[in-house]
Amino acid sequence: MRPDTLARTIDEKARYVEQLCDQLRSVEAQHVNRPRWQHELDNASDAIREDLDNRTRNVRKHAAPKIVARLGPRPGDPERDWQWDRIAARVDQHRAAYQPALGLLGRDNNYYPTAENDSIRALKNAINELDRTLRPEQRRQRGIDHGIDHGIEM
Repeated sequence: MRPDTLARTIDEKARYVEQLCDQLRSVEAQHVNRPRWQHELDNASDAIREDLDNRTRNVRKHAAPKIVARLGPRPGDPERDWQWDRIAARVDQHRAAYQPALGLLGRDNNYYPTAENDSIRALKNAINELDRTLRPEQRRQRGIDHGIDHGIEM
């Protein structure tokens, strides 16, 4: 190998080693912050859970008409009532967080993985599960006997 080629190769390798050292310092600096970030994440998760619990208690008494129009009235038995309350509270929480302009939940843009789109998909699945658990007379009343949903667009 020629000396000038060898010198260039050594310079390239030295720059690469310096880049790796910079990346390592960056990762180490972030690692130092991990406990603080975990604490913040735990606090945020607790706040969201507490908010959902409060909304669940509130929705039992005063569910928004738009939510009742889509979910129908509370089913009338303890297990389904709890499920209805929790889903209605999650819908209310979603609407407060994202303020959708269209429909009950807003538009799900599958092309972009966002917290809002994840929330929309999770709520659609929960609402569909609620629909499947309804008694036959409730399904007929809500127009979902044959996969037809006359509720408000999700």
